[in-house]
Amino acid sequence: MTDPRYDPRFQRGWNGEPPPAVRPAPRLAPDAPAASEPAPSSFLASPPPAGSVREPVEPVEPAADEPTEEVGAEPARPARNPYRVALVAVGVVLAVGAGGMLWQIAQPMSAYTPSDYVLPQLETMVAPWVAFAGLLAIIAAVALGAFRRR
Repeated sequence: MTDPRYDPRFQRGWNGEPPPAVRPAPRLAPDAPAASEPAPSSFLASPPPAGSVREPVEPVEPAADEPTEEVGAEPARPARNPYRVALVAVGVVLAVGAGGMLWQIAQPMSAYTPSDYVLPQLETMVAPWVAFAGLLAIIAAVALGAFRRR
């Protein structure tokens, strides 16, 4: 079954037959106004007084110091993407932090207590991953910049 409000060609089950001719709904004559309602001609306003008619205003030209856009000119793109700048900053901080951890691991230890081995061991495990995350963030920022210029 098709919905008569819509064209049958765009409904499920249409088999290619031309749509049947649609007859417009018959228009009914308007009812006569009731005695309590004013006649339609009384709704029309009288013409305004001669001094109250507003004249059309001339368009205002832009001032010489205001910039105007030329037709066909490309819209200006923002100079920097704040998310890309943040990505570069996070990448640099992670890479520098990983370098600091690796430098600290390479320094000779002065005390040989068991608690002094915890931080170097943790840094030994974490530093390569932090360096990888920082370099990955920098590479992603460069790649985003390259794709945007396409």
